[in-house]
Amino acid sequence: MPNRPCPVCLSQEREALYTQVFSLPATHPMSAGYDLVCCSKCGMVYANVNMTEDYSQDSKYADSLTSTGAGSTPWDNKRLAVTAAYISTIVPPYARVLDVGCANGGLLAALKDLGFTNLTGIDPSPACVAETVKKGIYCHRGGLPDLSINLEELLGEFDLIILSHVLEHLLNPGQAIRALGRHHLSSRGLIYIEVPDAEHYKDMVISPYQDINTEHINHFSDLGLRNLLSQSGYECLADGWKLIPASAQHATPALYHVFREDHLFTYRLKRDEDLKPAIVEYLNKSHRLLHNIDLHLCSNLAPDKPVILWGAGQLLHKLLSSTLLHSLRSGTVLHSLRIAAIVDSNPASGAMNLQQLRQLVYPNSSRDADWSSYPIVICSILHDQSILASIKELGLPNPVIHLLPQKENQ
Repeated sequence: MPNRPCPVCLSQEREALYTQVFSLPATHPMSAGYDLVCCSKCGMVYANVNMTEDYSQDSKYADSLTSTGAGSTPWDNKRLAVTAAYISTIVPPYARVLDVGCANGGLLAALKDLGFTNLTGIDPSPACVAETVKKGIYCHRGGLPDLSINLEELLGEFDLIILSHVLEHLLNPGQAIRALGRHHLSSRGLIYIEVPDAEHYKDMVISPYQDINTEHINHFSDLGLRNLLSQSGYECLADGWKLIPASAQHATPALYHVFREDHLFTYRLKRDEDLKPAIVEYLNKSHRLLHNIDLHLCSNLAPDKPVILWGAGQLLHKLLSSTLLHSLRSGTVLHSLRIAAIVDSNPASGAMNLQQLRQLVYPNSSRDADWSSYPIVICSILHDQSILASIKELGLPNPVIHLLPQKENQ
């Protein structure tokens, strides 16, 4: 297995908690899956991988209509407005602000609406950079950890650096924090950090293994985040907890902290005793939920019809490796079934788009006339209602199957 050290304390000692398998193209850097492990020294939970995804091309965050961070939906816009309002209480509107991993610039736009005038974004995706610039905000292409090397002279120093839902993606978050402080933070500058709250995953198991995915490789608790920043000489000035929308119907827990660099600050690393049992409980609940999904699919898919899968997100990567859908694809069970198409509205997914599906459902040739009878399996729990609305809006006559009975999915 890869020999990734703990992202917090750099210890090599760890305990395996769970092996996550994905159904991904062979060229994907995580096609083999990974072990979720717990650090034996500090208690941090993380993915034992030696690479992260490349967000420079085909980033899922590049599509402003479907991704979070753009503020293009009412619920995402509200989330960004709440974060911007809090930031306005810790720095004045003339402060020089840098948003690292700004996606389509939604948070920066919310700050601009509050009167902030000195805003800069940075993101590895050219499409995200272009969308942010369209909002009238300066944005540069780049990312961590090479930010300090390429952009130190160009960007200079900032009064506030924002890392909102960034650290959970990084192979070496400590290195990134140190580089930012060394090259881009003013002498009394602040860092605002927001991450998913791993200790409370278990309280909101909406979709099985939702947070154990190809993107989130670090799982922070409040103590884990403090441990990480303290190792680089940062003192926590303020902290909080909140629920943030993950879709129109569902929310997920998050932590936010404000840190300031203080080389005189002393802190002794504390072992997190609570994160491991919380994650184990989350894994057990996810296992039961995935099992219920499999039972529901087996009860609702007939052995004589192909199916259309709608929703090519993180959950589908797991469904295609751990449920009946894996059998349908491989042909090892119920061989008369096959997956006719995978559909997703985000072009970065590489799946068939909606117009292509409509052409198939309403074909010109009689040979394909049975496409309209293929069941559509909505392969998302977070966004099932929006997908259902799209199906109805297109007027598709296909029968629709949710992953769970609707009384369980509300």
